[in-house]
Amino acid sequence: MAVSAVLANCAFAGIGGANEDALTPDPKLLERAKALLNKAPFIDTHNDLPSMFMETKAGDLTSFDMSKVQPTLCADIPRLREGCVGAQYWSVFVESGTQKTHTSLHEALREFDVALRFIHSGTELEQARTADDIERIHQAGRIACLLGVEGGHMIESSPAALRTFHELGARYMTLTHWGNVDWADAATDEPERQGLTEFGKRVVKEMNRLGMFADISHVSADTMRDTLGVTRAPVIFSHSNAFAIDPHPRNVPDDVLRMMPKNGGVVHVNFIGAFVSPKNAEFEQKQKTAVRNLKSVLGTTSRRPASRHRPQRRWKENSQVHNHALGPDSLLGKRHEHRNPDA
Repeated sequence: MAVSAVLANCAFAGIGGANEDALTPDPKLLERAKALLNKAPFIDTHNDLPSMFMETKAGDLTSFDMSKVQPTLCADIPRLREGCVGAQYWSVFVESGTQKTHTSLHEALREFDVALRFIHSGTELEQARTADDIERIHQAGRIACLLGVEGGHMIESSPAALRTFHELGARYMTLTHWGNVDWADAATDEPERQGLTEFGKRVVKEMNRLGMFADISHVSADTMRDTLGVTRAPVIFSHSNAFAIDPHPRNVPDDVLRMMPKNGGVVHVNFIGAFVSPKNAEFEQKQKTAVRNLKSVLGTTSRRPASRHRPQRRWKENSQVHNHALGPDSLLGKRHEHRNPDA
């Protein structure tokens, strides 16, 4: 399958900022890139738009004309087209805390519903279930749509729910989100299982059988290693960076990076500051102080600008270039206002 070697975890279409000149590409390179992407679809593996539909208008799609740029949303048809997105994974997400109230599965189905209604709402999009579907839809000039489940808590420890998610169109599941699940440890919670439990290993094997990627972003390093040890298929990291560059618990240790070429999976690198630069925490604290001081003087609010950093070289040092991809998380997403900003 002639899929683009560049896979990202959120469309970079339309993303700009104060330093717009620095982001202006060489016209010849841009023309070459567009020619390549006309032949091989650019696959974006992480877009939070379904959650934004739910959070802003309770899933009412009639509130938005997605054929026009929607500044309050993280994506729309014009920006997907501008970014030459050939295939889009829409993220199905509910807070990991819903597992405590046993509402994860119920809330996940609401997210599936809004994502599928959006996919079927116009002629620009079409649901894809296989690699062949992606090629066919791309060649027809439409955007192929798949679904990714961001957190294993949503299956509520039920293989039947996992199979149902696959039937609805999910083609990857992130094993955990912010908190541990009963069968796997998260990167941002206290370790309880030291990786995957036996049930967790069976979940991974069932995903292999179904044809779903095991996404090991958000999971602990031990869960990463256990997953790579048990899987019979390539894995993905939907949005993670190198721990040796920035020791954020969400990032990938060198020994795990070295396991990726043999597995054949892909690490999707985001450029959210917290995961790229170890200086980000200090920078953000200075920024918050400056904004607070400015508010006290002006008596007004100020929107925090997005920080940008140069890509790091360590990826090439530890594994093959085809095991990596570059892209942001949902930079414009209001979803991040409702949960931990590192999520």
